Order: sequence, then structure tokens, then C-alpha cells
Amino acid sequence: MAAVCFPDARLELDVPINIHLTGCPNSCARHYIGDIGLLGTKVAVGEVDMVEGYHIFLGGGYGADQDIGREIYRDVKAEEAPIVLERMLRGYLATRLSNVETFREFSKRYPTEALTDLFAQQNV
Repeated sequence: MAAVCFPDARLELDVPINIHLTGCPNSCARHYIGDIGLLGTKVAVGEVDMVEGYHIFLGGGYGADQDIGREIYRDVKAEEAPIVLERMLRGYLATRLSNVETFREFSKRYPTEALTDLFAQQNV
């Protein structure tokens, strides 16, 4: 399988990762079943301002691996989302059990707080 690279070559993945992105309140793109799911939303900045952003979910699946992803981050500003995603992917690559462990399997091994701590330690 060919490696997938981010356009600016900051990160190389050697396994596929299923990312679902939706802004639909009815979850038309099924963010909750992706390895990574992003639900578009408005994020409060200060007391009256709102900016584009996401709630981020991990660990969903379908078919034989069906499962509902759990919310890992809430109210991530859109401008910060690429950094958050890169930290998540770097954490996965650095701590997966083997190069065949899927992102879903990796994310299921950890409780939510342990994942967010692991991701926060990643340099981008």
C-alpha cells in the first residue's frame, strides 16, 4: 500500500485513516463512525463572538467493526484543527503497537484523558 503524505510533507502515514467531516446537525457524513470524525460547529470566542470550529471524535467504525466514536475535543477553532489533527496522528504513529495496528484499535486502547495527554505531548 502506498504511503499517504500531507501536502506540505509534514507527516507520512503508512496505513489508511478514515476521516469523516460534516457540518450537518443530522450527521449526514456520519462523523461518529470515522476513525476521526469532525463535526462542524460555531465556537464561542469571548462573550459574544463566534468562529468556525469542530467537535472531534475518535474510534468509530462500521461493518464488522461498528462502533460510535467518542468525543475527544470540543469547540476546537478551525484555525487550530490542523495542529490538533497532526498531534493526534503523530501520537498514533509514535505509540501504536505495530505498523498494522489501525488508528481505531489504537484509540480504543486508551481512555479519553490518556489520549488527550498523549496528543498534547506531541511536537508539531
